[in-house]
Formats: sequence, structure tokens, C-alpha cells
Amino acid sequence: MDSSNAKNANELAKQYNAISNWETTPISFTYKIQQALQDTTITFTGRISDIAANVDSFKNYGGHQINYPSLIEPYTYQLRMVSIKSAKYTDEILLTTSQLKRLEQSLEKTSKKRFQKVCFVFKVDEIVSKFPEVETDITIKGHLIDYYLYKIIQED
Repeated sequence: MDSSNAKNANELAKQYNAISNWETTPISFTYKIQQALQDTTITFTGRISDIAANVDSFKNYGGHQINYPSLIEPYTYQLRMVSIKSAKYTDEILLTTSQLKRLEQSLEKTSKKRFQKVCFVFKVDEIVSKFPEVETDITIKGHLIDYYLYKIIQED
């Protein structure tokens, strides 16, 4: 089942031409990550730690205005995740109400719900670090494109 999960997550990444496995690449400074990932589409595999209402996030996110011409509805929720591949990365992904409802419906089918493993595909808007060293927490901020909810492996 785990190889099936990896295959499905890789297919999703290919569908959106997203950069995968970037968090396992050794990079010495935050600016290198910023140069490599800013304004790209990436995958981020992790566990959801929280989802919060964030009504103003679509107006001023990360200190700059976001205006997506194809935006049908505002991004009113912010999902926070912790990476499975590297403890130094977290992400904050903006979701629309319809995206959140779809995610909730998917999560209702699992027993883990909040800490379910998910591969998200999202557009990177901003990369920030608490300190100028990569050894500290780096937060990747962006808006959701799609996701793959990992199937839970049944133990015999």
C-alpha cells in the first residue's frame, strides 16, 4: 500500500508539473530555497496540524497583495502542516471554502483525520525563516491547487 501511495502522490505531482522531494536536498541558506522555489508549484507531504479561519488572508498574504485572475472565491482558510521528510519545514496553505469542504469530506473517511498524511500541491507565494540559518524552522506559504490523501496501511 505504501508504494501505491507514493505512486499516486508522484502522479499528482506530474499532473501539475510540481517540484517534488525538494525538502530532502541539502541547502545551506534560506535564500537558496527562496531562489529555487519562489513562485513555483511544489508538493509538500506532511501531516495537517491545524486549519484556521483566515478571512483576510486572501487580501494581504505574506505582506503582499494576491490577485489571481482566475480566483472565483476568496481563500478564507489557512491550513498548517509539518513536513514528514524534514522537521525544519512547515507550511501554511490557503484554501477556499469549497476546497476545505472537499478536504473535510475526504478526511471523514479516515480514522486519523487531523494527523492524516497528505501530499499537497500548491503554488509558493512566500518562504520565510525565523532566523537567517536553514537549521531553524522555515515556513513555505502558498495557495492550494490539489492534494492526495494517503491511504492508511492496514496492519495484520
